[in-house]
Amino acid sequence: MFAKIKSFINNYWYYYKWYVLGGLFLLFALVVVIVQSATVERYDASVIWAMKGYVDTPYVQEMEKELEKYCEDVDGNGEVNVRVILVTYTTDGGMPNSEVEFSMQQRLITQLSAGDVYIVITDETAYENHIAKLNAFENLEDEYPDNPNIDGYKYYLKDTVFTQNEMLSKVIGEDTFMIMGSEDMQKLNLEDEKLYEKMREAFDRIVKVG
Repeated sequence: MFAKIKSFINNYWYYYKWYVLGGLFLLFALVVVIVQSATVERYDASVIWAMKGYVDTPYVQEMEKELEKYCEDVDGNGEVNVRVILVTYTTDGGMPNSEVEFSMQQRLITQLSAGDVYIVITDETAYENHIAKLNAFENLEDEYPDNPNIDGYKYYLKDTVFTQNEMLSKVIGEDTFMIMGSEDMQKLNLEDEKLYEKMREAFDRIVKVG
């Protein structure tokens, strides 16, 4: 009896071993994909932080925590997750000359063109040399005429909840401000209008909390 079973297994393995191995490989790949899909972090909002110089990861994480106070649970998973995408430039304010700088410029344009980023935190250098030319942001003065931190397209973060945060106050300069993508940007990207509305509401809460 055992001899017959062993013979069957040997014959089966001889003729079908590659099918068995292939099936096991596909099963393993499927399990990996399922696990990764289940564990990958999902974001309710993405914000670009474009600046001259560089800040370490803990400051980026602290900025994410601060922004999460004003954003909503868009995907309905019971928590708010905000991703801050750091884009840095050299301190001279010039156009990108190095491969790294050019890569950062392309990353900025790509993220803004992807359709899921509408809020940008930046400074005068990065704005004037890399962002203003996109001409895709909202003029805030009509919406917030009496807000002393508003200057045209810019909402300056000095003397706000961001500089009240002890950690963020170390990296937010006098010329650090926040800008909001316009409706034209949303229409151009052809993305879900709901996401844009949620980001605009978050921006409004940030400005009004002061």
